[in-house]
Order: sequence, then C-alpha cells, then structure tokens
Amino acid sequence: MAKKIDLLILLVCLCLIFGVISTASAQDGIEGDPLVGGRLYVAWDAVLRVDLPFENHPLWHEEEPIDFNSWRCVTCHGWDYKGREISATSEPEEVVTYPGVFSMVAELEENVIAWLDGSNNRDHDFSDFLSNHDMQDLSAFLITDLVDADLFVEAETGRVQGAAKIGEVLYKMKCRECHGSDGARINFGTAKRPAFLGNLATINPWRTAHIVRFGHVYTLVHPRVNFGWTFYNEIDLLAYLQHLPLAEKMKDDEEVVEEVIDYSQQGDVRLLIYGAAGIVVVILFGNIFAPRWNRE
Repeated sequence: MAKKIDLLILLVCLCLIFGVISTASAQDGIEGDPLVGGRLYVAWDAVLRVDLPFENHPLWHEEEPIDFNSWRCVTCHGWDYKGREISATSEPEEVVTYPGVFSMVAELEENVIAWLDGSNNRDHDFSDFLSNHDMQDLSAFLITDLVDADLFVEAETGRVQGAAKIGEVLYKMKCRECHGSDGARINFGTAKRPAFLGNLATINPWRTAHIVRFGHVYTLVHPRVNFGWTFYNEIDLLAYLQHLPLAEKMKDDEEVVEEVIDYSQQGDVRLLIYGAAGIVVVILFGNIFAPRWNRE
C-alpha cells in the first residue's frame, strides 16, 4: 500500500514538473505584454482608441440587431475564460456555444496568433484591427495569465475565497482615494440606476476579478505594476470589495446592474461630442440670425 502511495506521489510530482517546464518553455518565446493583453481581451477598441466595425462579427449568432461588442474577445469567450452559450433568436430556437480559451495556456505564441490572424479560421481574422505587436500582447495574456476563477470564486454563490481583512488594508492604502471609503465615489451605472464597486464585485466577481488583475481599459493603473501586489493580494482585495455597500436602488435589481455597468462604455464620449456640436450650431445660428431678426 505504501509503495502505491509513493508511486502516486511520484507521478503527481512528475506531472507538476512537466507542467512547469512546458509553461516555462512556452514563456521563453513570448514577446508580448500579458497585462496589456488582458485589457485587449476586454475591449481592444478602447485600448487602441479605434472604433469597432459597424457590423456584427462574422461568427456572431444573429444578424439583427447589430451588436458591436461581438468583436470583443470577452463577449464570446467570457469573463471566466470558459466560453459562453447564447440562445439564438432563430426559429426553431438554438443554443450557440462559443469555446473557452484555456486551451491556449502554455501554447506556442505562433499557434495562438494563428487564431487571431485568420490562419486557422478566416472568419476569426483580426489582422485588419490588431497589429502583430497587439497580437503578441493578447497571446501573452492567453498563454501565461489565465486563471480558473473556480480556484477563488464559489460557483454557486459567487463568493470570493480571499482574506477580506487583508483586502481592506490594501483598499484603504491604494483605492480609497479615488473610489471613496464605501466604494461609491465613482458610479459605474447611471444616476437613476447607480452601480458601485460593491455591486460590481457581488453581481459579477469574474468580471471584477479581471479588472482588478489587469486594470481598467481606460487607465494605466495596475495593482501588480503600480503597487507591487501579488495575485493573492488582488484576490484579497476582491474579497473585500464584496463587503462594500451596494447602491440602494440596485439591491433587488441584479439584472439591471448587469446591463448598466458595462464599464467599457464609460469612456465613450461620442454622444457628448455630438451634443456639444449641436449646442455650438444652435449658438452660431442664434448669433447670426438673432441680430437680423431684432433689426426687423
């Protein structure tokens, strides 16, 4: 019996050693930045400051209505990186499955890029939008920085298994100044349907975990780089965020929260620009014609 146990331990150790060696070998040939890649995964258009195509992605499950977000990796492959199942609106109704990306872990960079430049699937070609350098960054993220959220998030409850007490210390040191003591200084929702940090961390911890680990797409603030935090620090912070108060109007309206906290749109200023242009036109119109009307 003892010999069988010793043999089992030996096999486990060999598997771990092989896995470490494989990962290290894969990382040796990586030229990209996984931290940038993590933000590209969420919204490459926002990171690169470009517009999404004015059409659905070729692999999107329905033609109407147009969903520009279908061009973003996270829309199909998920915040937990395990893919998604989406019910199509066709008759008869069907479920479309988009694969996860964990198969990319420890893969060769060239093999991952082959899925990004259309080599493996011409309908999954992003070469018109992503440079080779961008693809290297995204590949670096997929190869080296994917973490199964099941390791720290309870699947049924969404509760994060981290040290909230440590997270509280980290939050007060580095986050409180911008987000406030209760996480409500920045509203990720709307005035009528507010959503604060407590809402984000509670309703979708997988999304919040990704933001904590890789930063917001519109900022360069990154805990790992700016604060010297470890992965465990980031998870401890996430655990504490779930203890922050929820926006009062959101407590019993979780699905609405999911709709209004798409932070990737928070920096979309096109409507503001259009509105400002309209105001300028009105002012110019008034300045030109108002004196004439007064003379008449």
